Amino acid sequence: MTNTAHGTRARHSPLWVFAASALLVVTACSGTGTSSSAPAGASAPTGSAAATTATTAAPATSAAASSSAAASSATLDTEGEVVIATAGGVFQEALANHFYSGFTKATGIKVTPVTINPDEQWAKVKADKEANNVQWDIVNVGPDSLVLQQPYLTDLGADCSVIPNLKKNGAEGVCQQYGFLYVLGGYILGYNTKVFPVEKGPTSSIDFFDTVKFPGNRSMASNEPTYNMMMALYADGVTQEKLWPLDIDRALKKLDTIKPLISVWWESSDQAMQNWRNGEVNLSMFFAGRIKKLQKEGLPIKQVFKGFPRDISGFGILSAAPHPKAAKAFVDYFFADEQAQASLDLSNDINYDPPNKTALKLALGVDDATRATNPENWNSMLYFDVIALKDTLPTIQKRWQDWIAK
Repeated sequence: MTNTAHGTRARHSPLWVFAASALLVVTACSGTGTSSSAPAGASAPTGSAAATTATTAAPATSAAASSSAAASSATLDTEGEVVIATAGGVFQEALANHFYSGFTKATGIKVTPVTINPDEQWAKVKADKEANNVQWDIVNVGPDSLVLQQPYLTDLGADCSVIPNLKKNGAEGVCQQYGFLYVLGGYILGYNTKVFPVEKGPTSSIDFFDTVKFPGNRSMASNEPTYNMMMALYADGVTQEKLWPLDIDRALKKLDTIKPLISVWWESSDQAMQNWRNGEVNLSMFFAGRIKKLQKEGLPIKQVFKGFPRDISGFGILSAAPHPKAAKAFVDYFFADEQAQASLDLSNDINYDPPNKTALKLALGVDDATRATNPENWNSMLYFDVIALKDTLPTIQKRWQDWIAK
């Protein structure tokens, strides 16, 4: 996930407020204090069955932490290591560049990054917990897992008071009691502007399914059944208000109309990006930040948000984390005043607004029209009903596997 700048101007209000407005219904339904009328939660999967541990973190490119930031994070009697699991790729690289080395320099705590397919993450967490051998401290979370996986997550308090700097500097909607959000994006369409000029290009998921007006091969994720069904239903005329519970039969019937044109079923964002670079398709689903990466490379691609699912993700600390104090120290450091520039640099690398509200006061060199959190884009996207998803997810997954295997 990367961004490109199209100009610099100050941002006057945090765009995380749009997350807050969309993260309310689950609180009322579940009593957890977490989230949402419910935006989507999964991060781009890597397709790797086994977790891979990186040997070292990349050197920090941001300014080193000040002594006060170091003191804030190091006041706890911490362990000497923190293990952080992510989906890898560009995001893990950006965290290493802007936070890992600086945190180690400030506190003496080693950061061990681990790459894991988010679809496989919770199975490993549960297996490790049953074996009394939990290996990770911080893991990926989204509004779905913040509800469904609460027994495995540390309660940070309704206002995240367990992490002082998170409570103080978390932008609106970032604190989610059992974790915090750092990415507001989407599973959206990218199209080739040389093949489909911008003034005549697709404008919603409806156009992705219009094979007459927009002919040619397409690409989708093979491992995002819920997202794929959501956008198919919208393209078939189902509004957000009537989206949940998903009408699986109707969604698969709509997907049947484009299945012959899906020339590539990708399993990771890196694969999706390489397919695009190779010119294999001119219409492809991506996670939002990856389109910005391709734009930065100079490729002719434009994003379409309307009628596609929101994709929201964050971090949580495992309740059985082997290094709980070090994990809390890292999150505290992540939200320190002194890390505002690092937070901004991270957000610019991955093309999402910074979760540190101090960073929001700094100029953001981006084109708002290309950000998922632009109100026009954000309000046009689809979101989860986590309670409905909880009851139907096994069926969605089973029906999808049967469908894609045909």
